[in-house]
Amino acid sequence: YLNNLIDIKRRNKFYQSLRTASSTIKGMETIRGIYKKNRRNGTLFGFSVSTEIKVLMGIPA
Repeated sequence: YLNNLIDIKRRNKFYQSLRTASSTIKGMETIRGIYKKNRRNGTLFGFSVSTEIKVLMGIPA
């Protein structure tokens, strides 16, 4: 809750209106969502630590 209030105050300082800031904010939220999804799956930019360990140990992935 407090983080949202800080972000709202900060957002108004950098942009002339919320309409012009909305596309930037949506983009940041999208990137964050993709990052969280990849972290949940154990992959980051197509790299999976568990898959690499299995390959190194000779275990079928």
